[in-house]
Amino acid sequence: MVGIDAAIGVDDGAKLIMAACAHIHLVKKTKVMARRAILSEMKSATGYYKPSYSKNLSNYLKSLVEQNKLLEPTRGSYSITAPELSSLRGLLGP
Repeated sequence: MVGIDAAIGVDDGAKLIMAACAHIHLVKKTKVMARRAILSEMKSATGYYKPSYSKNLSNYLKSLVEQNKLLEPTRGSYSITAPELSSLRGLLGP
């Protein structure tokens, strides 16, 4: 996730989730990601991850779905919405 977290300006759990999802989607080429994969990716960002993010993961994910940044096609699986993916690509550059 090197660089994505810094480019997004991670300063809270929601932004770290989005950075993790961006890495899974753009680098690992996986469009639908399990909650477990998101958490694992978050934990790999050791300079940003805090244990409290894991405790509040459900709330963060619910909020991101409500904000139309993530979709939950099936329970416990998430994907980035098209507008949010476009925004992330703009932040990350070519």
